[in-house]
Amino acid sequence: MSEEQDRREEQSAAEAWRRVGEQFESLGKSLAAAFEEAWHDETNRQAVKEVESGLRAMSRAVADAVDEAVESPEGRRLRADAERMAQSAHETGKQVVDEARPQILAAFQSMQQGLQSAIDNLQRKQDTGAEETDPEGPAA
Repeated sequence: MSEEQDRREEQSAAEAWRRVGEQFESLGKSLAAAFEEAWHDETNRQAVKEVESGLRAMSRAVADAVDEAVESPEGRRLRADAERMAQSAHETGKQVVDEARPQILAAFQSMQQGLQSAIDNLQRKQDTGAEETDPEGPAA
């Protein structure tokens, strides 16, 4: 498998996990709203407490599973791979900037020359126009 494919698969997996996180966040907000509404009804309070207890247990179980996965050999490998990818991307970006610097400099110098030429032309036109409209003639 190529590095490009590996990177795409890792990005795809990261995106999938990001969406899972968003879904959990959305679920949490929905549950919080439902609990808040139910809390106002005395008959629902005990049921809400039981559900809350179950959700806390589920949350702890998920957190434990995530911690275990992160600390597993596969989790450590994925973390190391991600760190290597980040370092590689940083180095590649630096290399691209270093390689492009001469072309960027040349482009800016060309722009500067073009702008200076335009300024000089405008200045000449202004000076010529001022001489043509000055009734006393050119300054001595």
